[in-house]
Amino acid sequence: MKNIYLLILLTIATIDFAVSQNQNKETILKEWERFSNSEADQILKEGLNLKPYLYKGTNLNRQSINNFEDYPQKIIFYWTSECRYCKKELDDLEKIISEQPYLKDSILVVMRVDKQNKEWSIQKGNDFYTLYKEKKDFMTLSIPILFVSEKILDESSLKSAPNTLFLDDNQKIVSMKSGYIVTTRKSEFDEMNYEFLKWKINKHLDSRDSG
Repeated sequence: MKNIYLLILLTIATIDFAVSQNQNKETILKEWERFSNSEADQILKEGLNLKPYLYKGTNLNRQSINNFEDYPQKIIFYWTSECRYCKKELDDLEKIISEQPYLKDSILVVMRVDKQNKEWSIQKGNDFYTLYKEKKDFMTLSIPILFVSEKILDESSLKSAPNTLFLDDNQKIVSMKSGYIVTTRKSEFDEMNYEFLKWKINKHLDSRDSG
């Protein structure tokens, strides 16, 4: 019932609707956040620590990460290789970064490989990172990317993707943005997904700066 109500809410929660009803964008985004948070409660209660699951190299030849001080980012995008909407979220993320380039220093992507029968690897360029599937370009990002072990599926409630994890200074997950909302009203929800992601990123970083 909660998911049905959420879908109904989001179906009407567009920028145009908000304006027509004399509601501001902030009100709509806060309402969206309220229901998004309710979906993430179990993961937050678990106190999930991603560090034991992260690795580099390739999914078939894994290298442990010992220098976590090199990854101080406080916003982590959790994606999977089979995630239908992760590339769509990447489009939104790259658009946000193009508008606010300084955000790159605060964001890290972690990718879970769903099927281990093919090699996935990451190559760092001068200003970008490329994810390869069987040595073919799969995704290019302007922010760092690491792999996350599939063991996380058995040891936590973090299973679906995309998820955005917001961390405090102790690398503890304090809030989340779950999923990518899709309906037949594509253009309106593309806008709202983008607006909500941008708002959540800036809200989290602003709260840390003010704290």
